[in-house]
Amino acid sequence: MRNIFLKTSICCLILFTISCAKTTEHINILPDSFMKVKIDGTLTEFKTVTAVIMDVAPKKALQIVASKGTTEGLSIMLNDYTGQKTYDLSGNKSIVIFTLDALRPLETTFLAEEGKVVITSATAESISGTFEFKAKNMSDDSEKIFKEGSFTVSLVIPKGPNPTPTPTTYYLSLKVDNKAVNLDFQTALRGQVNGNNTLSIQASAKDNKNPKLSFYYPGSFIGIVKGLNIVGFGKDSDSELKYTNESGKEYSTKLDEDGGYFTILDVKYENGGYVVGKFSGSLTSSDKSKITITEGLFKVQFSN
Repeated sequence: MRNIFLKTSICCLILFTISCAKTTEHINILPDSFMKVKIDGTLTEFKTVTAVIMDVAPKKALQIVASKGTTEGLSIMLNDYTGQKTYDLSGNKSIVIFTLDALRPLETTFLAEEGKVVITSATAESISGTFEFKAKNMSDDSEKIFKEGSFTVSLVIPKGPNPTPTPTTYYLSLKVDNKAVNLDFQTALRGQVNGNNTLSIQASAKDNKNPKLSFYYPGSFIGIVKGLNIVGFGKDSDSELKYTNESGKEYSTKLDEDGGYFTILDVKYENGGYVVGKFSGSLTSSDKSKITITEGLFKVQFSN
C-alpha cells in the first residue's frame, strides 16, 4: 500500500505541476524566490522553484515544487491549505517528497513521515515559510533528516480562463546599467536533454548585429511551465544568460558570483508557440568588468 501511495505522489510531483500551470491566469514574480534546506547536515539550495494554489472543492491546496539540476527535486503539497499556520506532516493532508533522481524514482525517493511546514507569510503575490522533517526511502527504509528549511516563492493563482496574449506581437527589451536596449530579432528554441525539455532564447539588433542576448536553460523534471522561477544561476549553474554589447564585448552569468533570475509568465511549448517572461541579473566579462541587467521583458516565438 505504501508503494502504491508513493508512486501516485511521484506522478503528482512531475505531472500535476504541469497540468495546473496550464490553467492558471495571474502571476506575480519576486526576484528573490528561493528554497534551501540542510539534508543530513549539508546545505542544499534549489535554483528552480514554482508554487501554485488550487481550488480542490471544498478547500484549497498549495503545491511548491523545487529542483536542483535536472533530476533532483523537492515537492511540498498541503492539501488543506488555509494560509499562515503550522501544517503537521504526520497526517494524510500533507505530502512532502524528496527525489534524488527523477529518472529512478522508486530507488531514490524519500517520503516525509513526521515534521512540519510553517507558513510564516502569505499574500496574493508570494508565500514564505520554514520546514523540517524526517523522510524515509521507499525501497530500503533508509532515512534522511531535513532541517532549517526555508523558502520564499511567488505564486501562481488560478483565477479562471487565461487571456492569451496576441501571438503576432513579439519583443525583447531590457536595461543594461539603466540604459534601455531593444532587440529587433528574437527567437526561441525547444530541445531535449536526458529526457528534459530545454529552453533557448536568442535576440539581436537588426541584421544579426550587436548588441546580442542569449539565454539557455537545460530543463528539469518540472518542465517548461508557466510560473517557473530560475533563481540565482551563476558560476555553478548549467543555465546561462549572455549579453554582447555593441563593441562585441561579451558578459555572462557563468563568470559572475550573483548570476541571473528568469521567470516564465506564460508559455505554449510547441512549434510556432511562444514564451513570455521576465529576467534580470549580474553578468561579468573575462576581464572581470560587470554589467547589471534589469527590467528584462520578452515575448518570443518558438521557431521549432
